[in-house]
Amino acid sequence: MTTQEIWGYWVQKGFDKELNSSGKTPWASLGAQLYTSEKSKKYFDVVEARPKYFVLKKYSNEAATEQLLEEQPVDEKEHLLEKELHPVLVSYLKNFWSVNAKTVNHLKSTRSKTGEWMHPDIVGAHFAFEEFDKEVVDLYTNTAKACVKFYSFELKRKLDFSNIRESFFQAVSNSSWANEGYLAASNILDAVEFKAELKRLSSLHGIGIIEIDPQNPNNCSVLYPAQVKEDLDWLTINKLTAELKNKDFKDFIIGVQDCIERKKVFNSCFDKIIDFE
Repeated sequence: MTTQEIWGYWVQKGFDKELNSSGKTPWASLGAQLYTSEKSKKYFDVVEARPKYFVLKKYSNEAATEQLLEEQPVDEKEHLLEKELHPVLVSYLKNFWSVNAKTVNHLKSTRSKTGEWMHPDIVGAHFAFEEFDKEVVDLYTNTAKACVKFYSFELKRKLDFSNIRESFFQAVSNSSWANEGYLAASNILDAVEFKAELKRLSSLHGIGIIEIDPQNPNNCSVLYPAQVKEDLDWLTINKLTAELKNKDFKDFIIGVQDCIERKKVFNSCFDKIIDFE
């Protein structure tokens, strides 16, 4: 088992209080003790794999260790590429949020030191005229408000203590332009301490958290909702379109404008919805 798996087992059995660790990564403290404790070496060997496994002595011969590693269940989430999560999230947003989304490729931007953290992975728009009567839409528009709500999404393959702060910094930086900003990942560490920190940072920065199920978009879920901002950051919108000249983002803005003017959603302006069945 890895140190995180051992810690998860300890928590289930109620042994976690015996570690006497107040750190944010108690499994790391546990691993350090197992590495350095002479007593533990009587019972465990360490398998030099990625990640490292602690193995009972009776399984520590080479043949048994290789067989043990082969029998370890493969976590498909660990091997997914970030780009493979895009169609899953796009489908979820369309089917459950009525949000039309588009992938933004940062490589299509002009190179700029100031634009490093400004590119959202996916942008989205929800058009109220899809659910309002025409008369209500006209009235809404005549009160100087567009019937559209903007979303920004930062995608990660996994979220754990090793990347949580950097991921939030990215999400905060590239979602300032939108009404709602989200951090989405397919492999979120399932530990009480981590979930508490995730909730704290979400509340502090107003960034929502989405857990992606790569096998079934219908099973994606919002762990923590985003804080809604009424005003858009037009300086950032202009920077993405005019200064960084990102074609994907500019096409998104043009497409949204076309949909608003014609009061009709054109699927060609957004990412294709994949039939996962």
